[in-house]
Amino acid sequence: MIVPKMTYGEKRNQFLHDYKAVHARANHTYRQLVTGVKRRHQTHATEVLEWTTSARNKWLAFFEVRAHQVNFICICISIDHGGLPIALEPIVVDTKENIYVAEYSMHFFKRYNERLKLEIVKPMQTIRHYFKHNLHSESYIKSSRTELGDLKFFQPVNGGVILGTSHDEEKWMQMKTFISNDMLKATQVETVEYLKNYKLDHPNTIA
Repeated sequence: MIVPKMTYGEKRNQFLHDYKAVHARANHTYRQLVTGVKRRHQTHATEVLEWTTSARNKWLAFFEVRAHQVNFICICISIDHGGLPIALEPIVVDTKENIYVAEYSMHFFKRYNERLKLEIVKPMQTIRHYFKHNLHSESYIKSSRTELGDLKFFQPVNGGVILGTSHDEEKWMQMKTFISNDMLKATQVETVEYLKNYKLDHPNTIA
């Protein structure tokens, strides 16, 4: 089970051990969901399923289902040192074998809720809202380094951008905060457009 006292490396190892089985289960599930959509003559459907692994980690699987296409993402829910929920997302960098883990803190989700004026009361509802609206990850751009040598990055998402840091040696990313589109400076708006265009030609890569 992933617990706060673990190092980034220990958390990532536990995450990847779970993720392999969870991803396989999601692959099997989406075929059943597609069959159901076709049988009901629907054009679009969404589904959120909750699973607990043998390691006692809680996972949420978010599906967007169409008749001939399915997008899904699997998110592990853990807690921080204060007992608040955090979300862990797999981020594929360049190749499917190179997986980072992105950690979203409750501070991130609080800013997401506040700055989009969602007025969601329960933390888990905010987490669900974010991932239901962000099944497709954009490219991100690395910028300056922190005093500790970690790389800062900027990533567009629906409604705004993520500011975070990447610990490349541990392959661990911290999603620090969320900034809504109405708060962006002119240069940041230009960066968002650049990354969206870059994504079309270079899926799953760093700009």
